[in-house]
Amino acid sequence: MSRLLVLQHAIAIAAAISGAKLAHPVFARQLERSSSSVALNIAEGAGRFGRDRLQHYRIAYGSCCEAKATVAVLVLGGHLKRETGVRWYRDLNRIGAMLWGLMKACG
Repeated sequence: MSRLLVLQHAIAIAAAISGAKLAHPVFARQLERSSSSVALNIAEGAGRFGRDRLQHYRIAYGSCCEAKATVAVLVLGGHLKRETGVRWYRDLNRIGAMLWGLMKACG
């Protein structure tokens, strides 16, 4: 059940980011790729077993960290509204915590 919940959250944040109009095109594409990677690797990991599953969760966690850093850069650079950035960062942080729990359960 927790895998499904983290996947739902990851898909929701990836969709929100994908639909946003961001002022900095390079960072916008990077944020879209990293947030999508979180959701896609969780989904793929859920269909795998053993170390293979853990590796996909690790990749998703790394992409989540990358997305959080990109959000911070966009906010601090004035390319993303602070309120939006805080919401996205908080959501990504929650997904990261859920992934951490999944990784501990796998390995």
